[in-house]
Amino acid sequence: VDSPGTVVDGVKIMVALALLVTTASLGAVQPRAAQRVSRPVPPVVHNVHVLANQAIHQGRFDDAVRFYDAVLRVHEPHPRTFLLKALLCKRLKLWDDARNVLREGNKLFPYDGQLLQAWGLLESHCGNEKVARRLICRCVACDSRLSPVLRWRRFQECDALHS
Repeated sequence: VDSPGTVVDGVKIMVALALLVTTASLGAVQPRAAQRVSRPVPPVVHNVHVLANQAIHQGRFDDAVRFYDAVLRVHEPHPRTFLLKALLCKRLKLWDDARNVLREGNKLFPYDGQLLQAWGLLESHCGNEKVARRLICRCVACDSRLSPVLRWRRFQECDALHS
């Protein structure tokens, strides 16, 4: 039986962390600052994302945060990990934590449109419309596929208020 807190659950966690440590010790590449193209999520990182998602669905939010932190600490950071951790923080109403995660991700991946969009939407949700609009404009400049967000009423209203 695979229910929260069982031996099977613990084994999954240990295997995921062992894979992370092994992969990192084999010479993980340091993150590059300006990558305009999206990179595929490495299989080890993807597997940990899956485990974190399972933990979230089981209500084990602290475990999910630990999974994301382990990936960011041990393996080469990936923009998707920052995005998923920030979304979890937002879900838990940890606004400042979510903002800090997105800010950190943006330092490493300044041209990742999805990170910028998530940060802009977070700022908009928190009432920081001017900051949100700037971030959304930056996200569209990095990835034109994200431009539909500019048609959302809240960003059109922001334009009208600050024009």
